[in-house]
Amino acid sequence: MEAIKNIKIVIAGGTGFIGSAIASYFEKDNEVVLLTRNSNKKIAKQYRMVQWDAQTLSDWMQELDGADLVINLTGESIQCRHTPANRKKILDSRIDATKAIGNAIRELAIPPSCWINASGISLYADGVPGDEYTRAFAGSFMASVVKQWEAVFFEAGNSGHTRKIALRLAVVLGDGGILEPYLNLVKFGLGGRQGTGKQMISWVHVADVCRIIAFLYQHKQLSEAFNACAPNPVTNAQFMQAMRKACGAPIGLPAYEWMVRAGAWMMGKEPSMILESNHALPARLIENGFVFRFPEITEALTDVIQGLPRNRYRLF
Repeated sequence: MEAIKNIKIVIAGGTGFIGSAIASYFEKDNEVVLLTRNSNKKIAKQYRMVQWDAQTLSDWMQELDGADLVINLTGESIQCRHTPANRKKILDSRIDATKAIGNAIRELAIPPSCWINASGISLYADGVPGDEYTRAFAGSFMASVVKQWEAVFFEAGNSGHTRKIALRLAVVLGDGGILEPYLNLVKFGLGGRQGTGKQMISWVHVADVCRIIAFLYQHKQLSEAFNACAPNPVTNAQFMQAMRKACGAPIGLPAYEWMVRAGAWMMGKEPSMILESNHALPARLIENGFVFRFPEITEALTDVIQGLPRNRYRLF
């Protein structure tokens, strides 16, 4: 895959760990602009940061005028208890930001060439492997969020001049995000299976997320939804085994379902995020010739964890 050069990329929600990785991947020979609700947030590298509120049109929209690629990652974290108040924040933050970008695009003299909007694999039914051709969707809250989010996205800014792709992200493995609590479990000897351990986990290395975005941008004929997940999903038990191997931890005590529910409640998390399956396959990426750098979980976790300080995953 050839390196992308001399384009302008605008990343909304680009100060999180996924957005930072994408910005770093594209920074050489390109102009990278981050739209952020907190312009004072410190990030490892200095990019041009533009303030926006992810709701209303203002000066930020000029950054989209003539841009080659817009990537929207904006959304309230789902790593919380899914109370009515939090559910509203999770949904509204995604809908509002997507509508704002769409409304901005309608006003621009030169709309962006390509708009990639984050989405999720929670759309697919629990325990049933799903790809982009699947039409049997889950009835969960998160599936409802994804359906509403994508409906708004494909309608937003619908001028026909901007190619649009919904990137359905699996669990992203990198220095941040969901990996942190798993590292702590392994660190304290609790890196065994959670619940039955049979629930499926679809995952993707953050480096492959960056490469997928580049691939989709370069292949101008591609649009609609793509599952951003490795081709080899694993069970929770297999995931935790790979975690222990990558961390050099010989044993890990299991957590039974009641323990997971109690622990999630104490940490303010949603237990269904751990106990239910997310099982997706990247059919369209494979059909179109994308080759994953990290197709296997052990190699992916080893690559991520080798780059971390030892005290992040080991007591001694």
